[in-house]
Amino acid sequence: MIKKYLSMMSMVILASCNSTGAESINDELHDYRNDWQELQSMMDEFYDQLDESQRNVRYPELEAFYEEELLPQLDEMANYAEDIEPNHEEIRELHGIQEEAIEKLEMSMKITYELVNDEDSDNSIDNSVQAGEYMAEAEDLQLRFNEQWDALFDEYNEDDEVK
Repeated sequence: MIKKYLSMMSMVILASCNSTGAESINDELHDYRNDWQELQSMMDEFYDQLDESQRNVRYPELEAFYEEELLPQLDEMANYAEDIEPNHEEIRELHGIQEEAIEKLEMSMKITYELVNDEDSDNSIDNSVQAGEYMAEAEDLQLRFNEQWDALFDEYNEDDEVK
């Protein structure tokens, strides 16, 4: 009787150990996907505002637009991303790419904001180039994030959707 009980308990423990690894990362991918969708919504709103500033905001109002709209949205986005703390190494690496992309975007926007504030700067061309480089790096990181997300998704999900 004791042998049966120990044997049964061993099988239960082995079965739970075997299934929790894949399930827990799958569950975390699902949770991360929800966080990512919220973050993506924030990014979409930010880029809409950035586009709005380029099309409709005149130079005298541009400084205030950055202070009141764009930079606070970036801070909110960065804070939201910072609060996400994945448990699995693969998802932490993925999230690190996302955070780095947001950081590059912040750097680009802060330089651009400085350019808006200081129109007579001797370094305006260099700063403009630097802002563009940071923006390009942010876009490259976002592409890398998407590729890595797809790879993780394919690896841990047999179905075509996150469970």
